[in-house]
Amino acid sequence: PPTTWDEMIAISDQAVEAGVTPWCIGTGSDAATGWPATDWMEDIMLRTAGAEIYDQWVAHEIPFNAPEVVRAGELLGDIVFAEGYVLGSAEQIPAIDFRDAPDPMFNEPPGCLMHRQASFIVNFFPENAVIGENVGVFAFPDIDEGKKGALIAGELAAVFRDAPEVRAFIENFISVDTQCAQGSIEGVQRISPNVNVGADCYGDEVVAVTAAAITDALKIDGARFDASDLMPSAVGSGTFWTAMNDYMKEGPDSLEGILQEVEDGWPAE
Repeated sequence: PPTTWDEMIAISDQAVEAGVTPWCIGTGSDAATGWPATDWMEDIMLRTAGAEIYDQWVAHEIPFNAPEVVRAGELLGDIVFAEGYVLGSAEQIPAIDFRDAPDPMFNEPPGCLMHRQASFIVNFFPENAVIGENVGVFAFPDIDEGKKGALIAGELAAVFRDAPEVRAFIENFISVDTQCAQGSIEGVQRISPNVNVGADCYGDEVVAVTAAAITDALKIDGARFDASDLMPSAVGSGTFWTAMNDYMKEGPDSLEGILQEVEDGWPAE
């Protein structure tokens, strides 16, 4: 499995040379079409611009079309617009439902080799998919040195009564032993935010690989919530989604104009 962006591109090139399509990508999601492409952008931003610039991007302390964002879009373009890289071509990406996008990997012969998505995508794999046999998993690779990141979701614990037994419960719940025990429960895909919970605590291979990448990022403050979810809804679930759809359909030369439109439409404070 590739551990760097350059290695992933090299594998993609090798696949094309062998007559195999390296990527299956689909961002269709009914009224939410486009969100998987924003995740690509966010993963790339964390691994190129870094977490501090990522936070500024989310807060609009840098413009949406800042050079760091343009570069992230260009790197995404290196995947989606490269000749022979994407099954069905870039312009078809928004028309392919994200839940169906990985299916061609399991055809005989495979329709593609790789698919990038959140760990929950395994719940939409076809019945013939067997982790560790006909499909494996690797973490989204590093791009720039020193910019290790992870795109995460999360949950919160709320305490409504400050009492010794409540504190004891929370302390027990977040402990390494309890968190590790949860990781071994079959069918539970929850990843612990406790950085001392090792990947060997997880019985599910997909969760174990994901947890290791997230823990590495948490240790250096490189893990971040989904940017589009944190941005104003008019952007995060509006113009950002639309921009990604337009980018897929209009091609690489459209990038700067599309990002400018998102910037121009950012809500006034």
